[in-house]
Amino acid sequence: MQKWEVRGGMKRNLVLCIVGLSLAAILSLLIFKEMAETEVVAFDHCLRSIHQDVKNAVDDGTIRLPVIEEWTYISTEDTKKLEESRVLGDCRHLNSNKLIDIWGEKIQIVYRYQARFHSHPPTFRVWSKGRDRLAGTADDIIAPADSHDDTLYNLADSWP
Repeated sequence: MQKWEVRGGMKRNLVLCIVGLSLAAILSLLIFKEMAETEVVAFDHCLRSIHQDVKNAVDDGTIRLPVIEEWTYISTEDTKKLEESRVLGDCRHLNSNKLIDIWGEKIQIVYRYQARFHSHPPTFRVWSKGRDRLAGTADDIIAPADSHDDTLYNLADSWP
């Protein structure tokens, strides 16, 4: 009789152990997901900071952009100027002044002048491909956040 009680106890312990490990795995996934979402929110603040830096660089003459009415990538030369003059501000994940997102991909900066308003400053977008590392998909992060428009996604095919 004692043999069965020991086996029953072992089975119960095994079941409890499996349940405990399953719960621990689920909890770990939930914590990881929450941390990843927090990281994305922080990175969104970073992109907004870069967006403001680009506007300031145009306003103070650090970079001069040709008047173009279509969405256009800023030049490599202007990107380097921004990287050299940039204060990291809300971008603590950056170990250098390179414009690299949290997934290791290059952050893109595009601009355009509005038709008939060439004397006004251009409109900017700071763009990360997001977690999937594919341009033009739903997880792209674009600053300012309310700036998604279909004409911008036409650039996805020509990502430098």
